[in-house]
Amino acid sequence: MAVSIPAGLALRPRRDGYAAGSPEMIVSEVDQGDPKQRPKHAVEQIEVKAVFRMTRTVYTGVFLPWYRGDLGFGALRFDWNEPVSGRACTAKFDGRNPPAATPAEGGRVDVAATLIVRF
Repeated sequence: MAVSIPAGLALRPRRDGYAAGSPEMIVSEVDQGDPKQRPKHAVEQIEVKAVFRMTRTVYTGVFLPWYRGDLGFGALRFDWNEPVSGRACTAKFDGRNPPAATPAEGGRVDVAATLIVRF
């Protein structure tokens, strides 16, 4: 069961900071004809790069405790709605690229993250 997003944390990515990849495919050469393709994963899975803007208070008081505590530094999945398709899914922070925060205008924080999304 996936962890839910806490109240007060709206994980809606910025439009200019969102990029969704395509499902990974395995291509197999065959003796005759075109190569065969199949999905690499049994479930539909994509990699999403997103930037989430939040206040410093939400970042330090809600996001960080949720990421470090409830998600075990991003090891667990959480329920999310993929913003382009609107489909319900589960997402997990990519362990190779932890979320990175940078200052933004108006005293806000931009949190860049790579998510592994499963539908």
